[in-house]
Amino acid sequence: MPTFSILIPVYNVEKYIKKCLDSVINQTFRDFEAIIIDDCGKDKSVQIAYSYAKTDDRIKIIHHKKNKGLAAARNTALKNAVGKYIVCLDSDDWMEPFCLDILNKEFLLRKTQSIFFNAREFYDDTQTFGSKSLFPVTEGYFTVTSDNLIKLSYFSWIKAYTRKSILKNNLLWPEGINFEDFEFHFKYYTLNPITYVIHDCLINYRQREGSIVNNAHKGILEVNDIYSVIRHMKEFWSDLGIYEDYKLTMLNLVCHRINVFNKLNMDKKQGDLTLKLLKDIGFPEDFEEYKNYYLKINNEYQYNII
Repeated sequence: MPTFSILIPVYNVEKYIKKCLDSVINQTFRDFEAIIIDDCGKDKSVQIAYSYAKTDDRIKIIHHKKNKGLAAARNTALKNAVGKYIVCLDSDDWMEPFCLDILNKEFLLRKTQSIFFNAREFYDDTQTFGSKSLFPVTEGYFTVTSDNLIKLSYFSWIKAYTRKSILKNNLLWPEGINFEDFEFHFKYYTLNPITYVIHDCLINYRQREGSIVNNAHKGILEVNDIYSVIRHMKEFWSDLGIYEDYKLTMLNLVCHRINVFNKLNMDKKQGDLTLKLLKDIGFPEDFEEYKNYYLKINNEYQYNII
């Protein structure tokens, strides 16, 4: 059994995949498997991946019969993984050579179920790195609570997990929607609230045109996706009997998303969708204790949510 399983969805990244895979095979820690999921792209990405697999049996390639999206590709990789630890890597990003080495040492030392680490941004248009690390993090053990859950739930590729901690709760990335990282981590950290944070930048995160994150920032993604996550989480927390503990988390997320989409000139249709969501989750009747909180911040938003 390899120590690490690296999950790498691949879709139309022939310009970037060589750098990604070079960073994987050149890890100073050698005990890993890299599971590449061909999500039916139209370029030569998978042919390039095969050229690596021919000379390195740690690289495994699995094909989807049709395009299923990032979450489904990660899930396929996860279901085929046998490593002790899980690391996600997007195929346009790349790892530092010591990434797995540091993670292995930290897992052994800290006895934690997950590790939150840092990344550097790389701007594809200017071929330059950002001046700061992506997240201002303080090293040490960290308890994820309803108060800080949102802050810790961005991006799967700056986290490593024991495979056991994922499988014992049957966790998967939700398929068919964007913002799948939020839902996965909301569930993961609810069930595994203690993580260990290190400040090391172990991943180089490429900012480029056409990426999922950049599309989201431009308002190209459906506003309903994040609201689907909120609905799923209400069901999840309710089933666990802890929904009351996470009400403010949920409403903070709603307000954050409203604010983001307002900046993107949210149209009336999206505004109506916001109001429908608030009605669906029982706002304001079920959230009377937060009324003053919302009255205070309501002026920031284009739509009256009280």
